[in-house]
Amino acid sequence: MSRDGKGEVVAGMTIMLKGENSKDVVNRVKEAVDKIQGTLPAGVRINVFYDRTSLIEACIKTVVDALLEGGVFVILVLFLFIAELRTALIVVFSLPFTFLATFIVMSWAGMSSNLMSLGGLAFSVGMVVDGSIVVVENIRRHLAHRRTPGEKRRIVAEALVEVARP
Repeated sequence: MSRDGKGEVVAGMTIMLKGENSKDVVNRVKEAVDKIQGTLPAGVRINVFYDRTSLIEACIKTVVDALLEGGVFVILVLFLFIAELRTALIVVFSLPFTFLATFIVMSWAGMSSNLMSLGGLAFSVGMVVDGSIVVVENIRRHLAHRRTPGEKRRIVAEALVEVARP
């Protein structure tokens, strides 16, 4: 093929297999190129013209930033609108537990935490918070109206069952 109209060149392409980690693949290709470069005849060299490293790093940074910003905004909104520290803290602590459970299930299922799964996780923050608020507020409502002391566990379980399915 011709490159930039400056003569003929040989082009090669590395294609990542399904399920691979793109950052690991790029790093392994770079190591292989360095090894191959030393074995080439005089005047022949490998010139990389498209490297996905910056794209991968930018995508990871975007997802991590979205998770962090989403978490901070959730905490601020919870403390402003729920107006009860204990309820807000329960909802806030539901996020890391949900993420931990997600990564455990993903690992068990053999799924990697790639950009798509991390993006989905960032997207799900709102749904997790919404569900947690509904459950906690319903439990608070039931506990406020309880008439018999000592039945706290039963009342919490009933309140949870009431909103769990919807």
